[in-house]
Amino acid sequence: MCRILETDYTALEYHPDYVIIKDALASYQKQRDDRSWDEYRKKIKPEGILPTLEKILKECERNGFIGPTVNWKGKIVWQQALSNSDYFNLDLCTMCYRQCERREEIETGEAKWKRQHQRNYREPSSCWEGSNANTRSLYKAQVVDG
Repeated sequence: MCRILETDYTALEYHPDYVIIKDALASYQKQRDDRSWDEYRKKIKPEGILPTLEKILKECERNGFIGPTVNWKGKIVWQQALSNSDYFNLDLCTMCYRQCERREEIETGEAKWKRQHQRNYREPSSCWEGSNANTRSLYKAQVVDG
């Protein structure tokens, strides 16, 4: 959130956009009818905050933080998606909503097979890395001796 709002953590709760988002979330939590978020967000003013809110929600979701709420101290808190299973570990690629070749290879198990059976196999770069070859990935290319 700090990166998107371009502020540091200590000044975050005083940032005007943070205050608007916090108030909108708190108001949504307090409503007593069963109105959906899509209906409620149409009433958020100023409307210029919606693109910023969208960026925050997408970025946080990619990193495993979902369901923002406002706690009793008046701060935005997030639920975090975690996995303690060896079979399914949550990471940036599995939490990402984008469709890409790399994610498909991971989900189908093709990437694991290629790492084990193809001698100089290198995983495709992450979709969020773009074409920048100097970007370090969470996933390091693995070379398996055959």
